[in-house]
Amino acid sequence: MLILIIEVFFWLFFCLLVYTYVGYPFLLFMLSKVKKNAVRRNEYYPNISVLVSAYNEEKHIEEKINNLLGLVYPKEKLQVIIGSDGSTDRTSAIVKKYHKNGIQLYDQKHNTGKITLQKNMVEQSTGDIIVFSDATSLFSADALKHLAKNFYDEKVGAVVGELRYAARDTETSEGQGFYWNYETFIRKMESNVNSVMGASGSMYAMRKKLYTQPKDEAINEDFVQPISVINSGYRAVYETDAVAYEEPTDNTGDEFSMRVRVVTRGFRGISYMLKEFVNVRKKPFTIMQLFSHKLLRWLSVVLLIGLLATNIILLPENGLYALSLFLQLLFYVLVIMGYVTIKMGTNIKLLTIPFYFFVTIFASFIGMIKYLKGEKKSTWTPLR
Repeated sequence: MLILIIEVFFWLFFCLLVYTYVGYPFLLFMLSKVKKNAVRRNEYYPNISVLVSAYNEEKHIEEKINNLLGLVYPKEKLQVIIGSDGSTDRTSAIVKKYHKNGIQLYDQKHNTGKITLQKNMVEQSTGDIIVFSDATSLFSADALKHLAKNFYDEKVGAVVGELRYAARDTETSEGQGFYWNYETFIRKMESNVNSVMGASGSMYAMRKKLYTQPKDEAINEDFVQPISVINSGYRAVYETDAVAYEEPTDNTGDEFSMRVRVVTRGFRGISYMLKEFVNVRKKPFTIMQLFSHKLLRWLSVVLLIGLLATNIILLPENGLYALSLFLQLLFYVLVIMGYVTIKMGTNIKLLTIPFYFFVTIFASFIGMIKYLKGEKKSTWTPLR
């Protein structure tokens, strides 16, 4: 009887892992073929306010400003506000030089965090559409035009742009590129079927009237805001032609720290949404998406530990469990080899991708622990 229970758990862990990384994307793909929820896109030029959050970004802020000044969008309909979150370097001084070019500075005297900074910038914004961005991301010249055309559809409340990483040979570039292509595919399918679950801080837009300041400042605003839009009865959609470019992280340590922070705030975000966005509970498909895209992925390390532990116990039962254990151990060997080759200064895709995958799921585990311990941090430090 005990062996039967252990077998049930083994197959439960196995099925959940397969569903998380293969089944859910495949389900979305099939649903998009059966019933595609198309967006009515058309040329449309609403008043837009671009809000850039920055903290000690003197190395990048001038390039960001020049990028924004080169955007193809009617100048009379475009407002740019760069918020300095208590920066202690030359960020604010550099932004002030471009006041004559129409760049506005919101100089927040204390480093209180991105959510407070964004709230204050939103209050000063004049656009019907607000576009959030980070100081290190660069927009394609026609990005705003492609974001705006989605708002022609009155059912659309938020638009998520496509993030692409610049080609660089860093410790994380191979794994990060593969992971982000996978994530992008899921976001596209979610948008085709229903709504996308979250955005990237590099670029996302929303109707100003739908903006709500979260009461918890230690959450990911680019995760919570799109869900808030969905809760208001609108859609959050993905736009592949609106592109933001970023540099990949330089090393595994930076990537790990970033992932831990994202997941810790992600868990706080889900907890916040369940408390504040009551109507989300009335949207079963959205709940399924959150569970499949976010929660299960963040819990992957727990599923992997459970799968390995039950597999070891079941090893004497039959050859299937021996094969399963061999494949699991092979994966961990590839992870270790990936780590070793990266430290030797070599990027081998067959090894770096499993290693990056393991880094992300282990970071999710640490993020979950930090959330359960009640750790919170509303401020941020630039990594790129």
